Amino acid sequence: MLGHVIAFLEVGGGAMVGLLVLTFVMWVLLLDAIFYLQFSEARDAAAAEEGWVERREHLSWHASQIRRMLVSEHRQRLQWSFPIIKACVALCPMIGLLGTVIGRIEIFSVMTVGTGASTRGLAMGVSNAMTTTAAGMVAALSGMITQAFIVRNAADRLLRCEGVLDDAIESGPRVRDPDRAAAPARGLTVAGDHA
Repeated sequence: MLGHVIAFLEVGGGAMVGLLVLTFVMWVLLLDAIFYLQFSEARDAAAAEEGWVERREHLSWHASQIRRMLVSEHRQRLQWSFPIIKACVALCPMIGLLGTVIGRIEIFSVMTVGTGASTRGLAMGVSNAMTTTAAGMVAALSGMITQAFIVRNAADRLLRCEGVLDDAIESGPRVRDPDRAAAPARGLTVAGDHA
């Protein structure tokens, strides 16, 4: 098995090694995102909800900023790897095209020799060009499809978290900012005393 992998890398040349490393990094990030959605996201969302419900009031400007912070932190945990994954998906075909250029260069160098014994070198150049391009496209497609699934799932989870926080506002105690609520009350008391 290992021998086949090494032979495949040798066919693709140096560009294939770079493509393998990039694909490995991309799939590590994809699997990390999948495992987080499956096993850890619900716990973090519950922690955000608990922190929001424990607040005494939910309607002041300060409370709205706390809610925004909780949603932003949850979004960061969900989506921190998305830009890197997107960059990896975009780079895979580019590296495949780089392998194509390298293969073409090898073909042209063999053609300049112009001997009948160089047919093998010509065939290897064509193989390098086609193999690396195909590998780059396969890696990009696999990452693109998986990323689309993860992005859609993460967006649904984020909307669900925001909805839970909104439900907590409706079901929780509707107490406004204590400082703002206490000021009119003190004013009324003073007025009553003067009366």
